[in-house]
Amino acid sequence: MPTNMSKTMTKFWMDSKIPDDSRWHSRHEGDFITDDRLADHFVGKLRDECRGETSEVAIMVRFTRILKELLDSYESQANLLLKLADTGRVTTLLHQYIDNALDMLNILDQEEREVWHSKLLQERQERLKVFEAFVKDEEQLLAAFGNKNQQLEIVTLLRYCVKKYHDGLTPFAGADEKYRDKLTEGELDTLAMVYELVVRKTNVVSGKPPEWFFTSDHEWAWVNKAKVEDSKGAWDSKARAKYTDGNASDQVRGEISEEVCVRLASIWTELNHPHLRKFYGASHVGKPFVIHETCFSPSYEMDLWRYAANCARGLQ
Repeated sequence: MPTNMSKTMTKFWMDSKIPDDSRWHSRHEGDFITDDRLADHFVGKLRDECRGETSEVAIMVRFTRILKELLDSYESQANLLLKLADTGRVTTLLHQYIDNALDMLNILDQEEREVWHSKLLQERQERLKVFEAFVKDEEQLLAAFGNKNQQLEIVTLLRYCVKKYHDGLTPFAGADEKYRDKLTEGELDTLAMVYELVVRKTNVVSGKPPEWFFTSDHEWAWVNKAKVEDSKGAWDSKARAKYTDGNASDQVRGEISEEVCVRLASIWTELNHPHLRKFYGASHVGKPFVIHETCFSPSYEMDLWRYAANCARGLQ
Protein backbone atom coordinates (compact mmCIF):
# COMPACT_ATOMS: atom_id res chain seq x y z
CA MET A 1 0.00 0.00 0.00
CA PRO A 2 1.48 3.40 -0.98
CA THR A 3 2.43 5.70 1.88
CA ASN A 4 3.59 8.65 -0.19
CA MET A 5 0.40 10.64 0.20
CA SER A 6 0.21 14.38 0.68
CA LYS A 7 -1.39 15.67 3.87
CA THR A 8 -4.17 17.17 1.78
CA MET A 9 -4.86 13.86 0.04
CA THR A 10 -4.78 11.99 3.35
CA LYS A 11 -7.35 14.37 4.82
CA PHE A 12 -9.72 14.89 1.91
CA TRP A 13 -9.48 11.80 -0.30
CA MET A 14 -12.52 9.52 -0.63
CA ASP A 15 -11.10 6.26 0.81
CA SER A 16 -13.64 6.09 3.64
CA LYS A 17 -16.51 6.01 1.12
CA ILE A 18 -15.19 3.45 -1.36
CA PRO A 19 -14.03 -0.20 -1.19
CA ASP A 20 -10.33 -1.07 -1.28
CA ASP A 21 -10.67 -2.64 -4.72
CA SER A 22 -12.03 0.56 -6.28
CA ARG A 23 -9.75 2.15 -8.85
CA TRP A 24 -10.26 5.45 -7.02
CA HIS A 25 -8.74 4.14 -3.76
CA SER A 26 -5.42 5.70 -2.75
CA ARG A 27 -3.83 2.29 -2.14
CA HIS A 28 -3.35 1.91 -5.90
CA GLU A 29 -0.66 3.59 -7.97
CA GLY A 30 -0.64 4.06 -11.72
CA ASP A 31 -3.30 2.47 -13.93
CA PHE A 32 -5.71 0.16 -12.11
CA ILE A 33 -7.20 -1.97 -14.88
CA THR A 34 -10.96 -2.56 -14.74
CA ASP A 35 -13.15 -4.73 -16.96
CA ASP A 36 -14.72 -1.62 -18.47
CA ARG A 37 -11.32 0.06 -19.05
CA LEU A 38 -12.87 3.49 -19.62
CA ALA A 39 -10.75 6.23 -17.94
CA ASP A 40 -8.45 3.81 -16.07
CA HIS A 41 -5.40 5.80 -17.22
CA PHE A 42 -6.98 9.18 -16.42
CA VAL A 43 -8.08 8.10 -12.94
CA GLY A 44 -4.59 6.74 -12.24
CA LYS A 45 -3.01 10.01 -13.37
CA LEU A 46 -5.31 12.08 -11.15
CA ARG A 47 -4.76 9.82 -8.16
CA ASP A 48 -0.99 10.03 -8.52
CA GLU A 49 -0.99 13.79 -9.12
CA CYS A 50 -2.74 14.26 -5.77
CA ARG A 51 0.02 12.45 -3.85
CA GLY A 52 2.44 15.38 -3.93
CA GLU A 53 2.05 18.39 -1.64
CA THR A 54 2.00 20.87 -4.50
CA SER A 55 0.22 24.21 -4.60
CA GLU A 56 -2.64 22.85 -6.71
CA VAL A 57 -3.18 19.58 -4.83
CA ALA A 58 -6.28 20.77 -2.94
CA ILE A 59 -7.88 21.81 -6.22
CA MET A 60 -6.96 18.51 -7.86
CA VAL A 61 -8.38 16.47 -4.98
CA ARG A 62 -11.66 18.37 -5.21
CA PHE A 63 -11.62 18.08 -9.01
CA THR A 64 -11.17 14.29 -8.77
CA ARG A 65 -14.01 13.92 -6.27
CA ILE A 66 -16.33 15.87 -8.57
CA LEU A 67 -15.37 13.69 -11.53
CA LYS A 68 -16.08 10.55 -9.53
CA GLU A 69 -19.53 11.89 -8.60
CA LEU A 70 -20.25 12.56 -12.27
CA LEU A 71 -19.25 9.00 -13.16
CA ASP A 72 -21.07 7.32 -10.27
CA SER A 73 -24.27 6.62 -12.20
CA TYR A 74 -22.23 5.01 -15.00
CA GLU A 75 -19.88 2.99 -12.79
CA SER A 76 -22.69 1.70 -10.57
CA GLN A 77 -24.87 0.63 -13.52
CA ALA A 78 -25.05 -3.17 -13.43
CA ASN A 79 -26.96 -3.57 -16.72
CA LEU A 80 -24.36 -3.58 -19.50
CA LEU A 81 -26.92 -2.62 -22.15
CA LEU A 82 -27.80 0.56 -20.26
CA LYS A 83 -24.10 1.15 -19.68
CA LEU A 84 -23.47 0.96 -23.41
CA ALA A 85 -26.28 3.46 -23.99
CA ASP A 86 -24.41 5.96 -21.77
CA THR A 87 -21.32 5.83 -24.00
CA GLY A 88 -21.69 9.25 -25.60
CA ARG A 89 -22.27 11.18 -22.39
CA VAL A 90 -19.42 9.54 -20.49
CA THR A 91 -16.77 9.71 -23.21
CA THR A 92 -17.54 13.36 -23.97
CA LEU A 93 -17.40 14.18 -20.26
CA LEU A 94 -14.04 12.43 -19.86
CA HIS A 95 -12.38 14.23 -22.78
CA GLN A 96 -13.63 17.56 -21.40
CA TYR A 97 -12.28 16.76 -17.95
CA ILE A 98 -8.93 15.65 -19.36
CA ASP A 99 -8.55 19.10 -20.93
CA ASN A 100 -9.58 20.74 -17.65
CA ALA A 101 -7.08 18.67 -15.66
CA LEU A 102 -4.25 19.45 -18.09
CA ASP A 103 -5.02 23.16 -17.84
CA MET A 104 -4.97 23.06 -14.03
CA LEU A 105 -1.68 21.16 -14.04
CA ASN A 106 -0.28 23.71 -16.49
CA ILE A 107 0.56 20.99 -19.00
CA LEU A 108 0.59 23.01 -22.21
CA ASP A 109 2.77 20.87 -24.47
CA GLN A 110 0.46 19.64 -27.22
CA GLU A 111 2.17 16.27 -27.63
CA GLU A 112 1.94 15.51 -23.91
CA ARG A 113 -1.72 16.57 -23.82
CA GLU A 114 -2.41 14.31 -26.78
CA VAL A 115 -1.04 11.29 -24.90
CA TRP A 116 -3.79 11.61 -22.27
CA HIS A 117 -6.51 11.79 -24.92
CA SER A 118 -4.97 8.96 -26.95
CA LYS A 119 -5.00 6.70 -23.89
CA LEU A 120 -8.73 7.32 -23.48
CA LEU A 121 -9.38 6.66 -27.18
CA GLN A 122 -7.50 3.37 -26.84
CA GLU A 123 -9.61 2.44 -23.80
CA ARG A 124 -12.79 3.31 -25.69
CA GLN A 125 -11.83 0.82 -28.39
CA GLU A 126 -10.79 -1.93 -25.95
CA ARG A 127 -14.00 -1.45 -23.96
CA LEU A 128 -16.16 -2.53 -26.91
CA LYS A 129 -14.88 -6.10 -26.58
CA VAL A 130 -16.80 -6.35 -23.29
CA PHE A 131 -20.13 -5.66 -25.03
CA GLU A 132 -19.36 -7.82 -28.05
CA ALA A 133 -18.70 -10.78 -25.73
CA PHE A 134 -21.72 -9.99 -23.56
CA VAL A 135 -24.30 -10.14 -26.35
CA LYS A 136 -23.04 -13.59 -27.36
CA ASP A 137 -24.10 -14.98 -23.96
CA GLU A 138 -27.81 -15.69 -24.48
CA GLU A 139 -28.57 -16.17 -20.78
CA GLN A 140 -26.95 -12.91 -19.69
CA LEU A 141 -28.56 -11.05 -22.57
CA LEU A 142 -32.09 -12.21 -21.74
CA ALA A 143 -31.58 -11.25 -18.08
CA ALA A 144 -30.45 -7.76 -19.14
CA PHE A 145 -33.57 -7.27 -21.28
CA GLY A 146 -35.82 -7.29 -18.20
CA ASN A 147 -39.52 -6.51 -18.57
CA LYS A 148 -41.20 -4.47 -21.32
CA ASN A 149 -40.56 -1.18 -19.53
CA GLN A 150 -36.85 -1.89 -19.28
CA GLN A 151 -36.71 -3.05 -22.89
CA LEU A 152 -38.25 0.24 -23.98
CA GLU A 153 -35.75 2.11 -21.82
CA ILE A 154 -32.83 0.25 -23.40
CA VAL A 155 -33.83 0.84 -27.03
CA THR A 156 -34.77 4.48 -26.35
CA LEU A 157 -31.44 5.26 -24.68
CA LEU A 158 -29.45 3.45 -27.36
CA ARG A 159 -31.22 5.46 -30.04
CA TYR A 160 -30.81 8.69 -28.08
CA CYS A 161 -27.07 8.10 -27.69
CA VAL A 162 -26.59 7.73 -31.44
CA LYS A 163 -28.84 10.70 -32.22
CA LYS A 164 -27.03 13.04 -29.84
CA TYR A 165 -23.42 11.99 -30.30
CA HIS A 166 -23.22 11.08 -33.99
CA ASP A 167 -23.28 13.57 -36.85
CA GLY A 168 -21.57 11.75 -39.66
CA LEU A 169 -18.32 11.02 -37.80
CA THR A 170 -17.01 14.54 -38.26
CA PRO A 171 -13.53 14.98 -36.73
CA PHE A 172 -13.33 16.94 -33.49
CA ALA A 173 -10.37 19.08 -34.54
CA GLY A 174 -7.44 19.13 -36.94
CA ALA A 175 -6.67 16.68 -39.71
CA ASP A 176 -6.94 13.55 -37.56
CA GLU A 177 -10.23 12.05 -36.44
CA LYS A 178 -10.17 12.36 -32.67
CA TYR A 179 -13.83 11.82 -31.81
CA ARG A 180 -13.69 13.74 -28.55
CA ASP A 181 -17.28 14.90 -28.63
CA LYS A 182 -18.85 12.13 -30.70
CA LEU A 183 -18.89 8.40 -31.24
CA THR A 184 -16.07 6.51 -32.93
CA GLU A 185 -16.85 4.18 -35.82
CA GLY A 186 -16.42 1.18 -33.52
CA GLU A 187 -18.77 2.61 -30.90
CA LEU A 188 -21.37 3.45 -33.53
CA ASP A 189 -21.18 -0.05 -35.03
CA THR A 190 -21.53 -1.66 -31.59
CA LEU A 191 -24.48 0.54 -30.62
CA ALA A 192 -26.24 -0.21 -33.92
CA MET A 193 -25.56 -3.94 -33.61
CA VAL A 194 -26.90 -4.11 -30.04
CA TYR A 195 -29.94 -1.96 -30.91
CA GLU A 196 -30.90 -4.25 -33.80
CA LEU A 197 -30.35 -7.31 -31.61
CA VAL A 198 -32.59 -6.00 -28.82
CA VAL A 199 -35.34 -4.98 -31.25
CA ARG A 200 -35.21 -8.34 -33.02
CA LYS A 201 -35.40 -10.39 -29.83
CA THR A 202 -37.96 -8.27 -27.92
CA ASN A 203 -40.10 -6.75 -30.72
CA VAL A 204 -39.86 -3.42 -28.88
CA VAL A 205 -39.23 -0.37 -31.06
CA SER A 206 -38.47 3.11 -29.78
CA GLY A 207 -40.12 6.17 -31.23
CA LYS A 208 -38.19 9.37 -31.87
CA PRO A 209 -37.19 10.90 -28.49
CA PRO A 210 -38.88 14.29 -27.96
CA GLU A 211 -36.76 17.43 -27.86
CA TRP A 212 -37.04 17.65 -24.08
CA PHE A 213 -35.87 14.06 -23.57
CA PHE A 214 -33.01 13.93 -21.09
CA THR A 215 -31.21 10.97 -19.55
CA SER A 216 -29.13 12.29 -16.67
CA ASP A 217 -28.90 15.12 -14.16
CA HIS A 218 -25.10 14.91 -14.14
CA GLU A 219 -24.60 17.15 -17.18
CA TRP A 220 -26.09 20.12 -15.36
CA ALA A 221 -24.95 22.13 -12.36
CA TRP A 222 -27.37 23.15 -9.65
CA VAL A 223 -30.33 21.00 -10.63
CA ASN A 224 -32.69 18.57 -8.94
CA LYS A 225 -33.90 15.22 -10.19
CA ALA A 226 -37.53 14.47 -9.26
CA LYS A 227 -39.27 11.14 -9.76
CA VAL A 228 -42.64 11.42 -11.45
CA GLU A 229 -44.08 9.15 -8.75
CA ASP A 230 -43.21 11.78 -6.14
CA SER A 231 -45.84 14.10 -7.63
CA LYS A 232 -48.83 11.74 -7.62
CA GLY A 233 -50.85 14.36 -5.78
CA ALA A 234 -50.79 16.49 -8.94
CA TRP A 235 -51.97 13.69 -11.25
CA ASP A 236 -55.51 13.66 -12.53
CA SER A 237 -57.86 11.40 -10.58
CA LYS A 238 -58.05 8.77 -13.33
CA ALA A 239 -54.28 8.27 -13.51
CA ARG A 240 -53.96 8.29 -9.72
CA ALA A 241 -56.67 5.66 -9.34
CA LYS A 242 -55.03 3.37 -11.90
CA TYR A 243 -51.60 3.74 -10.35
CA THR A 244 -52.77 2.98 -6.81
CA ASP A 245 -54.86 0.00 -7.90
CA GLY A 246 -53.43 -2.96 -6.00
CA ASN A 247 -54.18 -5.27 -8.93
CA ALA A 248 -52.26 -3.17 -11.46
CA SER A 249 -49.06 -4.74 -12.78
CA ASP A 250 -45.67 -3.01 -12.76
CA GLN A 251 -45.97 -2.63 -16.52
CA VAL A 252 -49.30 -0.81 -16.22
CA ARG A 253 -47.92 1.46 -13.49
CA GLY A 254 -44.91 2.19 -15.69
CA GLU A 255 -47.14 3.10 -18.64
CA ILE A 256 -49.17 5.45 -16.43
CA SER A 257 -46.02 7.16 -15.12
CA GLU A 258 -44.80 7.55 -18.69
CA GLU A 259 -48.10 9.07 -19.80
CA VAL A 260 -48.07 11.56 -16.91
CA CYS A 261 -44.42 12.44 -17.56
CA VAL A 262 -45.02 13.13 -21.27
CA ARG A 263 -48.10 15.25 -20.54
CA LEU A 264 -46.40 17.33 -17.84
CA ALA A 265 -43.16 17.78 -19.79
CA SER A 266 -45.07 18.98 -22.85
CA ILE A 267 -46.64 21.70 -20.71
CA TRP A 268 -43.47 22.66 -18.83
CA THR A 269 -41.45 23.14 -22.01
CA GLU A 270 -43.73 26.08 -22.83
CA LEU A 271 -43.09 27.80 -19.48
CA ASN A 272 -40.08 30.11 -19.43
CA HIS A 273 -40.12 32.89 -16.87
CA PRO A 274 -37.63 34.06 -14.21
CA HIS A 275 -40.24 33.58 -11.48
CA LEU A 276 -40.80 29.92 -12.36
CA ARG A 277 -38.56 26.96 -11.71
CA LYS A 278 -36.83 26.19 -15.02
CA PHE A 279 -37.50 22.85 -16.66
CA TYR A 280 -34.45 21.25 -18.33
CA GLY A 281 -35.74 17.90 -19.51
CA ALA A 282 -37.20 14.54 -18.55
CA SER A 283 -36.97 10.83 -19.16
CA HIS A 284 -40.29 9.12 -19.84
CA VAL A 285 -38.91 5.56 -20.10
CA GLY A 286 -37.86 3.14 -17.39
CA LYS A 287 -38.52 5.02 -14.16
CA PRO A 288 -39.67 8.44 -15.40
CA PHE A 289 -38.04 11.50 -13.86
CA VAL A 290 -37.76 15.24 -14.43
CA ILE A 291 -34.66 17.47 -14.32
CA HIS A 292 -35.41 20.97 -13.06
CA GLU A 293 -33.76 24.03 -11.60
CA THR A 294 -32.95 23.87 -7.90
CA CYS A 295 -35.08 26.16 -5.77
CA PHE A 296 -35.69 26.77 -2.10
CA SER A 297 -38.74 27.23 0.07
CA PRO A 298 -39.33 30.75 1.44
CA SER A 299 -37.17 31.39 4.50
CA TYR A 300 -39.46 33.83 6.22
CA GLU A 301 -43.21 33.63 6.50
CA MET A 302 -43.54 37.41 6.21
CA ASP A 303 -41.99 37.29 2.72
CA LEU A 304 -44.20 34.48 1.47
CA TRP A 305 -46.51 36.87 -0.35
CA ARG A 306 -43.60 38.03 -2.53
CA TYR A 307 -42.91 34.49 -3.74
CA ALA A 308 -46.60 33.89 -4.37
CA ALA A 309 -46.91 37.18 -6.26
CA ASN A 310 -43.88 36.40 -8.43
CA CYS A 311 -45.28 32.98 -9.31
CA ALA A 312 -48.62 34.54 -10.20
CA ARG A 313 -46.91 37.05 -12.51
CA GLY A 314 -44.97 34.25 -14.16
CA LEU A 315 -48.17 32.36 -14.95
CA GLN A 316 -49.99 35.38 -16.38
